[in-house]
Amino acid sequence: MIGTFSVDHSLLNDGRISPDALAKLTEFTIERQKHQCGCCSIKAKKKIRLITRERNTKPSKDNIIAVCPACFALHNGGMSIDGERIGSMILLPQLTQVELIRFWYVAAYYRYFDSGLKKSHANSYLNELSSLSAAVVRLNGTDNPMYFASLLKSFKESAYENREAALGGFRWLPNWNNEIFKDTLQAYNLGGSFLDDAFLAELTD
Repeated sequence: MIGTFSVDHSLLNDGRISPDALAKLTEFTIERQKHQCGCCSIKAKKKIRLITRERNTKPSKDNIIAVCPACFALHNGGMSIDGERIGSMILLPQLTQVELIRFWYVAAYYRYFDSGLKKSHANSYLNELSSLSAAVVRLNGTDNPMYFASLLKSFKESAYENREAALGGFRWLPNWNNEIFKDTLQAYNLGGSFLDDAFLAELTD
């Protein structure tokens, strides 16, 4: 179930595939996806990571996808490639998880690279999204994604496959001021905007 907060989907440093094979598989997969994230569909040419469609499965060309850093963390229990917590859980049933990440990318992009009205609006949107974690704290005592990840890891496989229903309106929100994402946005921006005009128009008009 790609596009839902998940655990144990990473193909990094887990011994299932050698570094050389991982590099070749990454290149093959991102070209197959036409340089788009296999989860949120954003243009992605750098800092690409691989995940499996199902957790703890043997990797093959048919069951892996290439994803952007945000979607990698989404499928890694809210953790970065280095094992750092990035983001928090918020209550936002009005958007799917993928819709939230796509919107977050646009807002974070303007937060860092625009100096006018769009930056001001982006700051307001990001602050409002962050404030939605308060409802999660009231309901669960914490907005830490590691808490939710530990719950998912305890699920039996049948329950895990139905995790979207179990999570309800809880969504994972990347931390917009985390240096990991700032560096990622800068890397994309150096090669030209990774947000095409149609994508921007869809979410900002």
